[in-house]
Amino acid sequence: MVTILVAVVGSAIIGALVRGTIGLRIAPEIERQGLDINQHGEEGYITS
Repeated sequence: MVTILVAVVGSAIIGALVRGTIGLRIAPEIERQGLDINQHGEEGYITS
């Protein structure tokens, strides 16, 4: 029980730190355009 509590509290703290520094999500317009193009400059799946 103590292990689960420590894991949950630790994960919440780490999540809060990440959310406060770099954020947990990307901007909606970048997500609509596609992450492969925006982050790597190439297409992940080429549809023809």
